[in-house]
Amino acid sequence: MLDTCYLIQEAGYLKTPHWFVSTRTRNILDTGYFENCCLSLSRRFEVRYMKKISFVILLFCCLAAGAQTIPNIKSIKLENPADFRAAQPFVLQAANYLLLTPYDASNKERKEAIMFLVNWLKGTPDFSFSIESAVAKIGKGDEDAVSMYVVAACKTAIDDKTTVGNRELLKLNAIKTLLAYAENPANNFKMKKQLKKLSDANKSGELTKALE
Repeated sequence: MLDTCYLIQEAGYLKTPHWFVSTRTRNILDTGYFENCCLSLSRRFEVRYMKKISFVILLFCCLAAGAQTIPNIKSIKLENPADFRAAQPFVLQAANYLLLTPYDASNKERKEAIMFLVNWLKGTPDFSFSIESAVAKIGKGDEDAVSMYVVAACKTAIDDKTTVGNRELLKLNAIKTLLAYAENPANNFKMKKQLKKLSDANKSGELTKALE
């Protein structure tokens, strides 16, 4: 048995055998066959999973790019209940765009997107909004804040499933979204007196009470 095997020993332990390897196995190891097989498998693994990783990254980039653009609003019809339901993905896309970009009241695209959201909010049969009570707290004369509240309310209604059937919770979460946008200096949004009061109440944990 020993004449067909090679004793493999580690340096410094020449008298202590560790394991035996057959002649055929030793030849395979010597020729680099085993190493090449491992390298080949490693490359296949890398190619396979790199493709999947690349796809995920591409998908993420596409979604991010989608959030940074306004849908083709003029091509979207809002005439019947089916239209309003079909428009929900575009409503969410427009709302995300408006909440992810700095405020600019003079921007034509922003104005058109906000009007699209206003029309959807007024006609959708699937959601109920407390617009009048929210506007009373935000400030009727604060058109900038009111328009961004509409944006936040549309996003909250579609995106936040916890608010379904609960108008007060929808209003609360929408105003929180509005405040997060207004408080971010990068958005160039100027808060007026009433909105600042809501911001202070939110920071002190008393926003719900302030909206009563």
